[in-house]
Amino acid sequence: PDYLAYAAASRGYKAGGYNPAALPGSEAYGEEHAWHVEAGVKGTAAGGKGPVAIIVLGGGREGLAPEYGVANLSLHSMERLRYGARLAVQSGLPVLVTEGAPAARVPGALYMAQGLLEWGVRARWVESRALTTYDNALYAKEMLAPAGISRVALVTHAWHMPRAVAVFEQVG
Repeated sequence: PDYLAYAAASRGYKAGGYNPAALPGSEAYGEEHAWHVEAGVKGTAAGGKGPVAIIVLGGGREGLAPEYGVANLSLHSMERLRYGARLAVQSGLPVLVTEGAPAARVPGALYMAQGLLEWGVRARWVESRALTTYDNALYAKEMLAPAGISRVALVTHAWHMPRAVAVFEQVG
């Protein structure tokens, strides 16, 4: 098998601000900083047949971002999306984004598809019903089946990957 070792580190920043629609006493919020570090080894199996599509799992959204006029993707979603875009550019594989809409809001997958365009990548599939990792796996399988796709590169955070892989394997 062929193997690829990889590592990535990124630092996120979210400015503080004021939300007049928040509960009294919690209108002001401070700035946030976050580090994300990821490393690992990837390999091909099944006779050298690697993945034939990329699935990027959503990681939530923030509230209204006035500068955009809509809700903004969370730091987790942005990190996953960025890595998914990088894989797509490097591999040429098509991308499926998946995140539903809790509380009947706009599905996160729509924001994810729009975000991918900022990196020059168009999502081939936009799955917007999933509310759980199990839903992500089930609905993604349904969308990819007509194209005959059963092997994927799953993009999520390292801390979420073991559970996500187990769920995707369970669904098939």
